[in-house]
Amino acid sequence: PSSRRMLWNAKIHPILHHSSSKGDGSHVDLTYLNWIHELYTQNDIDLKSSSGLKHWKSLRKLSISEIRENVDASAEALHRRSIPSGKFVESRLSEISEILMNRKHEPCNFDFVFDLVSSSSSENMSSISRPLVSQSLRTLDSVAFKAIKEKSYDIAGRVFMTMSLMLSDLATIICIDKKQSNKNELLKLSSDINMESFDLSTLELIVSVRKKVLISYNAQSIFCFCEVLETASSAMTKRCISANKDFCLVHSYSDSKPTILGETVLVSAPARIDLAGGWSDTPPLSYEFGGAVANLAVLVNSKRPLRAKCRLIKGGQGILLRTESKSPIDEQLLESTEVKISTLNDLADFHNPHSDCALLKSALVYLGLVSIDSISQDGSHCIQS
Repeated sequence: PSSRRMLWNAKIHPILHHSSSKGDGSHVDLTYLNWIHELYTQNDIDLKSSSGLKHWKSLRKLSISEIRENVDASAEALHRRSIPSGKFVESRLSEISEILMNRKHEPCNFDFVFDLVSSSSSENMSSISRPLVSQSLRTLDSVAFKAIKEKSYDIAGRVFMTMSLMLSDLATIICIDKKQSNKNELLKLSSDINMESFDLSTLELIVSVRKKVLISYNAQSIFCFCEVLETASSAMTKRCISANKDFCLVHSYSDSKPTILGETVLVSAPARIDLAGGWSDTPPLSYEFGGAVANLAVLVNSKRPLRAKCRLIKGGQGILLRTESKSPIDEQLLESTEVKISTLNDLADFHNPHSDCALLKSALVYLGLVSIDSISQDGSHCIQS
C-alpha cells in the first residue's frame, strides 16, 4: 500500500556485475546511470528515449532493507576500510583550497574528516584519524601562507576562522587526553604571537603552537587555541581595513554642474537602525555565506541627524575637513575635529579608521577626487582648490 512506501523498502538499487576476474569491482560500467545526473543538469531531457534509464529498469533491484538483511556487516566494514581514500581526500581538500583562494561564498565542509574521526576506535585513532587531520590543517596552512604573501588578508582571516571551526568541532567529537590541560603554558606560547605586526613568521609561530596543542588532543587546549585563531582572524580583518590599499573603487560619482563660489551645499540623511541587532556582511558570517544588510531609516526628534556640508571659497589652497558632534536636543556643539589637507600625504591615512576625519578622507578617495596611486607614488604634491 502507498502508506507503507518509503526509501527503506523501495527497490531502486540495481545489482551490478563486474567483469574483473579479480573480483575487485574495478571494471563495473556505470555510464548507463548518466541519466540521473542529467535530471538536474538539463531542463529538456527526454527520459522516454534514454537508453540508460531503460537498462536501469531492466536490472534486478533491491531495497535498502533487503540489502541490510543479506549483507555481512563485518565483511562490509573491512571492505570499506580497504578502499583507498587518498584520492577522495585530496579532491575534497583541493576544493576547499579553491573555495578559499577564489573567495567563493561556499562552505568549507570538513564532514569527511569528522566522519572518519567519529567512526575510528581509540586503537586506530593515531594511525587513521590524526594523519587526515594533519593533512587538512596543512592544506589550510598552505592557503594562509600564500594569502599573506600576496597580502590577501581577507583570505587569511577566513582561513583562520575555518581552522578554528574545524578544530572546535574536532574537540567536541574526541578528547583522548582526559587530564587537565596546561592552559598557562598555552597562554604563554600564545602571548609570543604578535598580532599587530602579523607576517609570515607570526603564522609560523601559530603553526608551531598548534602542533604542541595537538600532541595530546586535549579538548580544553584545543578550545583555548581556537581563541588564538579567532584573534588572528580579527587581526587580518583589521589589516584589511587599516593597511590594505589594494582594493577596487566603484562609485556612482559623476561630474555635475559646478558649485557656485561661496555657496554652501548641504545634504542630510536619516539615522540607521540595524534589524536583528546587526548585519551579516562582516566576519565570521561573511567568510562562509556572503553577507547582506537589512536596516530601517529613522528620524531623530523629527530631524535627519546625519548632515554634511561643503563650500568652495576663492583664493584658498587645499581642503579643510571638520567633523562635529552635536546634541540631538538643542544641537549644541559637543566636540569637533579639524584637519587641513594641503598635500597628498595628508590623505595617506585615509584607510586608518582611528585617524582624524578618516571617513571624510575616505570619501574624497572613494569619489575619485584623489587617486590612491597619486597618494602612494608622490604624496608631496600640493592639493589645489
